Amino acid sequence: PILVTFGDETACDSFVVAVEDQLEQQLRVLPTADVARPAVQNNGAVFICATEDEAIEVTNKWAPEHLELLVEENEARMVGKLDHFGGLFIGTLCAEVLGDYAAGPNHTLPTGGTARSTGGLSVLTFLRVRTWMDSGARTGDTMVKDVVSLAELEGLCGHAASARLRLDPPVCPATKSASATPVKLKRCTATDAKPRRCAVSDQALAGARAILKEVDTEGEKALLRIAQKFGDIKPGEPFVIERDAMEAAFNSLEETTKQVLTRAAERVRKFAEAQKSSLKAVAVDIEVGEAGHDVSPVEKAGCYAPGGRYPLPSTVLMTAVPA
Repeated sequence: PILVTFGDETACDSFVVAVEDQLEQQLRVLPTADVARPAVQNNGAVFICATEDEAIEVTNKWAPEHLELLVEENEARMVGKLDHFGGLFIGTLCAEVLGDYAAGPNHTLPTGGTARSTGGLSVLTFLRVRTWMDSGARTGDTMVKDVVSLAELEGLCGHAASARLRLDPPVCPATKSASATPVKLKRCTATDAKPRRCAVSDQALAGARAILKEVDTEGEKALLRIAQKFGDIKPGEPFVIERDAMEAAFNSLEETTKQVLTRAAERVRKFAEAQKSSLKAVAVDIEVGEAGHDVSPVEKAGCYAPGGRYPLPSTVLMTAVPA
């Protein structure tokens, strides 16, 4: 157990002693004390903080699996400041054990500080978000032209050709005389279909493990060396690009390219906002009060987008905008 207390130092010390006395009394009669006592002795700690805000900061840094809030005043205000936890138990009647067994919210919660980036198991864990599109009436030539521009920007000629065929009127590629073996597709029947499995070669796995080991051992130094090895950055180039530099790079683009990227970002944002609005907080009555969940964003996120030899600005749009 980790105790976080705040206020007058003398009062806090007295409170900690009272907690230790209560722990000792319970351990003396606990049938599993031979397991519990070493666990408390080796892992238990107390943070004595000067102020409420300091206590909140410590708690958020710790990002506990279970968090019991037991205060005499300002309860609602403190709840609003607590950002990182798996499950929150408010008040003396809401002991953690109630959530572990019978209150309703799940007891499979993020451990080891991972509550900073994820939540506990819930019905949402077993749901898939499957997006769909339906073209309906043909009124989206601006969007299709933007797709052509983005595909060309990324060097994906087949994507661009596919989009051109959706223009009104369609833009068909010029026919060329055959100079290669005609395409022949393998003929299959329904009985040939098998569930797909993602097969990764032993060579690829070994290479990935070697990279992870280097980064785990050497940190940013290894990451920089590997990025240079694969041509993602050149020696001497800045490893971190500041916001001013990113804005300058964007402003240096041709006006039409900036407009295409801006319109695409607006469409992605519109869809992401609709997804966000579909997620609701819930509350249900339980015998001792209420239980529920809220939906909160992670504090920080890192979005990967291919760069270097094969830059894909569309991946930036599809990751950074929703984030």
